Amino acid sequence: MALGGGLVFSAHHYHLVRTGKQFLLIPKIGVSLVDPYVDVRDWHLDDWEEHPELLAAMRDHGHGDLLPETRSGDKRSGPPAATSEDDSSDHLDVVPRQLFPRGLIPRSGANLPNATRRN
Repeated sequence: MALGGGLVFSAHHYHLVRTGKQFLLIPKIGVSLVDPYVDVRDWHLDDWEEHPELLAAMRDHGHGDLLPETRSGDKRSGPPAATSEDDSSDHLDVVPRQLFPRGLIPRSGANLPNATRRN
């Protein structure tokens, strides 16, 4: 029963957002059951505009770089990013190795080549 209560509380207070290679737990702006889980891997700007609460929460918590720049059906100009498979993949910068002793990389850097993960 405590687990169920915790899940309901989390659904009221957080968005669980699936991006290309990670899951983000974004605090909601207001308490509601709107969009407790959202898979944004194939979303365009039109899709984001249908979810204004999620859009505002993503921007407020520093994840505005995951938002696409084009509407559905528009073609992108310029070459695709060389390191990502899609627009919503892991958006974190490369972490310099000298910042972490013994080559430990935080979980957010798990997609880096030769990264060591703690279990």
